[in-house]
Amino acid sequence: MATLIIGSTTLVTDLVMAFEYGDPDYVRLVTEDKPGRGEGIVYDAHPEPTALVTMFQRYAVDMVINAAEPYAEDMSAAVAAACDVAGLPLLRAVPPPFDDVAGSPRWRWVASFDAAVREASRHPGDVMIALEPLHLTARLGDLGGRSAISHRRRTSMDPQLPGWVRQPDATRYGLRGAISVMGAGNVRLLVAADSGDTGVRNFLEAADHLGIEVIIVRRPELSSGLHRRSGPAGPVVTDALSALAWLSDVRRRSAQRRC
Repeated sequence: MATLIIGSTTLVTDLVMAFEYGDPDYVRLVTEDKPGRGEGIVYDAHPEPTALVTMFQRYAVDMVINAAEPYAEDMSAAVAAACDVAGLPLLRAVPPPFDDVAGSPRWRWVASFDAAVREASRHPGDVMIALEPLHLTARLGDLGGRSAISHRRRTSMDPQLPGWVRQPDATRYGLRGAISVMGAGNVRLLVAADSGDTGVRNFLEAADHLGIEVIIVRRPELSSGLHRRSGPAGPVVTDALSALAWLSDVRRRSAQRRC
């Protein structure tokens, strides 16, 4: 039997590493990105529940960890529906939000990507977007007809970026790297999403350090897409260790029922 991990976030990277070193019975990785990534099984951004159920059966999946980014509501709804049909345990895993970053009370929190575009269009300075996964950039449309620099360079595993996105000369890591990229780009406004991604967090902290304005899209309610006909919404965790603890507990209880 196998555990299916869904998503393309940094939390998924943590989970895959944990499984590789601690559990041989994982993993079929599905991404909420478009097809083209090289790891595991890849579906498009809107998989049908029936396709997921077929995939569960094909790969003998007995547990599912949905670690898709918080804005992948269609994906999460499809996963919950498929697990409901197949009768599989489902865990939602998302990184903690950014509301603990020092400057967060001063940010302009908006309810949607469309609202972020409207707010950005009123700002006269140069704009940076810090969205992870990068496919979220498409949710900004044409950014009101202006251009912006991305917080990192696109890799071969990322989707194509819209034409209005400029890439930095290099991807730089950590707080110092974020400060360097923002300074080189003469950034005056940062547009981000509350994804919980570690790299984006560095840029939000850099914006606070440099006094740069921030517009940030609130994440949807975690209950969205998690309701199941067979019972209440599944549990939610924010780190790989908690996900592994859930997995061990489910397997232990399953073994006890078989005895």
